[in-house]
Amino acid sequence: MHVIEGIVEHGDARGRELGFRTANIAMSQNDELDGVWGAQVLLPDGRRILATVSVGRRTTFYREGGHVLLEAHLLDFSEDLYGQKLVVFLTDFQRPQVTYVDGASLINQLHLDVAQTRERSRHRSAVPA
Repeated sequence: MHVIEGIVEHGDARGRELGFRTANIAMSQNDELDGVWGAQVLLPDGRRILATVSVGRRTTFYREGGHVLLEAHLLDFSEDLYGQKLVVFLTDFQRPQVTYVDGASLINQLHLDVAQTRERSRHRSAVPA
């Protein structure tokens, strides 16, 4: 498990445009974490929210490679988190980063990523700790 802490920053609202709002946390380069993860996000009030998280440079939209960003799509959650400190527990590596040919291809994959996060979370919760 990997733990990342950071303050939620305003992004370019692309996740919202795609139908997958994200809490964005800037990161330094860490190739070990590059990819899509199932995660738990600890909010300042103590709640833990299941999330699908992307760590990378967003090459689908920034071909030359943007800065490294953690983008957490908190499942079944719509509250404003800007400026708040989150603790993100990356628990389940799902896949490496991929550059998609268009937004529609990315949206299709995001639906699959979220479904996989939910499924693996159900499986983990059924296993005794």
